[in-house]
Amino acid sequence: MRQDSPGVASLVFRLQGGNIMQELQIEPIMQFISKYQLQWKDHLERMDRCRIPKALFHYHPHGKSSLGRPKKRWTENSSLRP
Repeated sequence: MRQDSPGVASLVFRLQGGNIMQELQIEPIMQFISKYQLQWKDHLERMDRCRIPKALFHYHPHGKSSLGRPKKRWTENSSLRP
């Protein structure tokens, strides 16, 4: 049978006992996504009016909507409201 060295066991215990994300210096996924969305919004705002991504971001369709529960949109996050 193989035995791990004492250093490995103490490292595993330290990672389990503490905040693993903080130990590995990883930011939470929701914070990462929010930051990325804000960067993309800033990028869109710097674009010319004639660019397709900017036109699509500010487009609001007219007419009737379909029946049922509305689909969740990417812009419904509080960080992206124009």
